[in-house]
Amino acid sequence: MITGFNTDVKHGETVYHVQTEDKGIQNPLIESLIYVKGAILDSHRTYYRDFLESQAFSESTLQKILEFQHRQIVAAIKKGQFQIGMNLRAYVEGDFVFEFQGAKAETSSEGITLSPSPKVNSKKSIPSSIEFKTEEFSQTKQAGTRSSTPFPEVGGGSPRHEPQIEPKSSRIEFAIGANEVAELSIEQGIEICVESSKDFIGGSHVDLKLYVQGRQNRARLENAQVIVKIIGTTFPPRLYAGKTDKNGCLHMNFNLPSYSVGSAALIVQASKGPVNDEIKYLIKRK
Repeated sequence: MITGFNTDVKHGETVYHVQTEDKGIQNPLIESLIYVKGAILDSHRTYYRDFLESQAFSESTLQKILEFQHRQIVAAIKKGQFQIGMNLRAYVEGDFVFEFQGAKAETSSEGITLSPSPKVNSKKSIPSSIEFKTEEFSQTKQAGTRSSTPFPEVGGGSPRHEPQIEPKSSRIEFAIGANEVAELSIEQGIEICVESSKDFIGGSHVDLKLYVQGRQNRARLENAQVIVKIIGTTFPPRLYAGKTDKNGCLHMNFNLPSYSVGSAALIVQASKGPVNDEIKYLIKRK
């Protein structure tokens, strides 16, 4: 199960770090933090208790909502449309509608601003829609949990996420030569896409298949550094690493440690030049 996303995105001369996490069913909250130079510029909090207690709830839909919140913020920054306290568009899948609604955020006096974002059209009224309260606020303080340390260069391989909920098109995927990658990556960012199973259980064998692509045009990226970290509260961390091939793909095999108490996670990181992406999965106990 995906528990969060971390993405660096550049606009102008400023690099923004967007971190989105699901706080779990005990505290049903999807929180996005936007950092600039290690300080929190803005936050988006979406409470989903009503959704959690509804018949429409499923973990897969929750993960799509989490990713949709994260991707909207990343896209707004990239296009120069980000505003502190901005509203997010509703997530729609068939007849299901998830509204990101809440009070307008207060603007920080020291906030960094981009060009104004266009007004978003009102959400269509669908009978089966469920409204959710989104609290948005901004504050500028030193972040204590985020590290900007670049990913280490190691040798090995690794993988991540499912593309957005769009019907598959006839678009042809293609690889980009190493001499073209750096410029493209700086402009649009990168993302990790896991093609193999995303269900990880302690003590099991993992056959991990992934690819790394440009975030905007979906061009596969060659020679991207990928690192897989396995961490837990009851065992030492494990590290696997490698680079994508000419088709932007990476295949890795490893075993997950068994554990009976505490918690564990599998973290996939990818980097190409100055840009990177990260995704986290929970490792379930047997």
